Amino acid sequence: MITIDESNNIEVSQYDTFSLRVKFSGGYTTAAGDRLRFAIKNTTNSTDVVYQKDFRNVGSTYVDVVVPKGELDSLMADAYVYDITLINDTTGKIQTLIWSASFIIRGVAHNVD
Repeated sequence: MITIDESNNIEVSQYDTFSLRVKFSGGYTTAAGDRLRFAIKNTTNSTDVVYQKDFRNVGSTYVDVVVPKGELDSLMADAYVYDITLINDTTGKIQTLIWSASFIIRGVAHNVD
């Protein structure tokens, strides 16, 4: 299960897979050098990144963030923060799209193999 509130705070069930679509406003279309970085940290002021992954979707107005089975298994049920950044490898331009929103992992009673 995944929920996202109006402040972009995310809650997920521990051990679940999830995906979310980041849509760009103003008709922006991703270029060949664009990558979207999804990163999770322990706290807002922390530099300790506990999960990070880049995603691409060249020529589109959106990028899907997909977290498959097992990728977050090392994270305990707890509250973290996340941010989403658009990075262009060609120009070196970095734009933070969402910053310091909550990423909460809720413990569940199942852990299926």
